[in-house]
Order: sequence, then structure tokens, then C-alpha cells
Amino acid sequence: MRLLPIGLLCLGLALSACDSSDSTLPGVGDYPERELLALAAAPDGTYNTTAFVLSRRVCPPDAFCPDPDGIELAQSVDQNPPPSIFAAADTPDQFEIGGQYRFSIRVQRTQARGPQDDQVLAFTVLGYDRL
Repeated sequence: MRLLPIGLLCLGLALSACDSSDSTLPGVGDYPERELLALAAAPDGTYNTTAFVLSRRVCPPDAFCPDPDGIELAQSVDQNPPPSIFAAADTPDQFEIGGQYRFSIRVQRTQARGPQDDQVLAFTVLGYDRL
């Protein structure tokens, strides 16, 4: 009989650890507001935007993945397929596909190495709130 409360406690802890609604990121910060697709033309910096999550990309354990884990975001889901951007994000499984969120996203350009020496545009989720 003494094991029952401990077993229930362990079950509760295991279930809460699997809860994908637990955020590993802070809420939205105090940054200028931009439409999602306008972020590509925005100067480097951090901006708030509202978007829908279209998909998640997670590198399997023990695999080499050249791209970071993250989520594909769209401003609207009215078009098929909707215009979207990819944003690197810690623990993409915490985002619900089809869910609408307000994000703080860092926009950063880095110089690529190669024959073109083009700039690479990267988006990173720094915080979010579920709408």
C-alpha cells in the first residue's frame, strides 16, 4: 500500500515531463512589431510577429544535421501553400502544428563562405506566447 502514492507521484512526474506545452523559452519581449514576411527585409535585430506553425524540424539523436532544429512559420494559412519562413528554435516539439503564436524573432545576416560570398539570412525564435 505504501508504494501506491509513490507510484502515482512517479506517473504524474512522467506525464508532466511529456507535456509539450511546457515552454523552454521566455514570453515575447518588448521589440518592434513586424509582419512575418517583412522580417526578410528588416535590418538585423529582434522583432515581434504573429504567425502560425506549419511544421517542425527536429534532428534525430546521433544524426548529423546541417540545419538547426526549428519551425516553419506562415503569416496566414489561407493560401495553399502559404508563403513561409524557417526559424531555428529550441525544442520545436513545444509548438503545436497549426497553432497561432506571437513570437520574438532575431533576424541575423552572416557572410557565407564560397564562390558567391552571399549573405545568409537566419531567423531564431527567442520567445513566444500562444494566442
